[in-house]
Amino acid sequence: MSWGIGAVSRNESISASAERLQERDTAVAVVGLSCRLPSAADPARFWRLLTGGSSAVSQVPPGRWNSDAATSGETGWGAFLDQVDGFDAEFFGVSPREARAMDPQQRLALELGWEVLEDAGLPPAAVRGSDTGVFIGMTADDYGALDRLRGPASIGHHTLTGLNRSMAANRLSYVLGLRGRAWWWTPGSRRRWWRCTWRARACGAGSRPRRSPAVCTSI
Repeated sequence: MSWGIGAVSRNESISASAERLQERDTAVAVVGLSCRLPSAADPARFWRLLTGGSSAVSQVPPGRWNSDAATSGETGWGAFLDQVDGFDAEFFGVSPREARAMDPQQRLALELGWEVLEDAGLPPAAVRGSDTGVFIGMTADDYGALDRLRGPASIGHHTLTGLNRSMAANRLSYVLGLRGRAWWWTPGSRRRWWRCTWRARACGAGSRPRRSPAVCTSI
């Protein structure tokens, strides 16, 4: 995949061109926010948590994991998200069976992507079909690790898409009907972050992506 970053005139150096593009890219408008953090299910609650100097650490909620482990003294505390099992599968056009196979991070991506539009005051129809990109950083694979511990019997029709972290961005793009890039990367990888940032800046500079016909197939 390749991207253009604008033409450079014969009399303009590469560094000067980069400075020009950087100046054009300094103004970024954040029109919508959403978050799902321990003790803070939205940006307003997160702000209150910060300004109040409160702690999001609590005892392990009932039913989160083995009760014996939770009372061992070493794993009795943590920072937990509320209502992680409250995903409305029907609302997003996901079957109950597929929802059970989905990594909770994929479910959260759908919920938070929708909440971003609500916070921005944008109806979904306003972005459907637009060249809007989705960029998601996701690194943990806890759900997949738990699924593998259950053995081959846990493999089902939706295992591949449900546990593939790259599907988070794709799902959100599909549900919202977006036509821009849907990109996942590992936040701990500086190289991928740099590439993602560079491409976002290129879009801000007015360049257009040249799409590649390459396809990755899993069997």
